[in-house]
Amino acid sequence: MIRLRYLLLPVFLLVALTADAQKSFRSAVGVRVGAPSAVSYKAYFNERHAAEVYVGYRGYDVSRYISVNAAYLSHQQIESLRGLNYYYGAGPGIRRWSYDHSETGATVVTASAYLGLEYNFENVPVSVSADWVPTYFFGRNGNRGSFGYDLGGIAVRYRFSDAYEDD
Repeated sequence: MIRLRYLLLPVFLLVALTADAQKSFRSAVGVRVGAPSAVSYKAYFNERHAAEVYVGYRGYDVSRYISVNAAYLSHQQIESLRGLNYYYGAGPGIRRWSYDHSETGATVVTASAYLGLEYNFENVPVSVSADWVPTYFFGRNGNRGSFGYDLGGIAVRYRFSDAYEDD
């Protein structure tokens, strides 16, 4: 089984890289419910660009997986609806499967696209988002890859800072 420290490495790297730059963008932490359910950290570089890292889990009848995903996201304000943004992006991931009927599992590398909506409350440091995350799995089903179109979820995050230093 893959060690947890290797799964959490991308999360710690993103936090370390952004720790000194907290004054120039805001960050948020929260949970994602869906496929997979996850703990999420999102770092905003400015009003339009962000990076998200999340560690997720999903269980089925005879299998389950743990995943680590990262994404670069571009946000655009919907002018007619204050606080509402749409976003899109892409990013890599790794997923470790385990099965009830076998002692061996499988590790796959993924490439995901992101398309979603995010609402930032004005007087409360909370954001809510919903996204669709179509994903390509490299090396699954033998040596062939496969495509998953049913991934995504709803996230609720606490925002640590509401102001950009650049504004």
